[in-house]
Amino acid sequence: MGSALTRGLAKLPGRGHDLKMGYRLQQVWPKLVGEMMARYMFPVDVSGDRLTVGVTSAVFLQEAEYMRDGLLVNLARELGEGRIRHLAFKMLPAAPKVATAPKTAMPVAKPLSHSETDHLERELARITDPELREKMRRVLSKSLERYRG
Repeated sequence: MGSALTRGLAKLPGRGHDLKMGYRLQQVWPKLVGEMMARYMFPVDVSGDRLTVGVTSAVFLQEAEYMRDGLLVNLARELGEGRIRHLAFKMLPAAPKVATAPKTAMPVAKPLSHSETDHLERELARITDPELREKMRRVLSKSLERYRG
């Protein structure tokens, strides 16, 4: 199961065979190449110490080649010396879409019922430290008000 999951995740854009390194690259990429260049060049695959970078046009491919040494220095600074030693550039029509989690609305808080309040107070009575008990009361009350069921 673990190897199947790893193989499946490795196919995600920018992840490659080294999932942790690929994820870290996705996070820092705009910082490494600049916001503008990040729209046209993007990490595609990380395998060992080799990073394949996708580029969307011949103009940016040439710019990427000029940036090679500086990019390797930035990668070493951000990811650690020797983690990425080789860069390959590959023409691709567009940057891969990176899935993001859908934003969900915060649940509406509903006051606790009498029985819920009683139950909470019985559980909180087991905490001997009054300051901790009060903090837990606030946290648990808010949580129960918002996330029931």
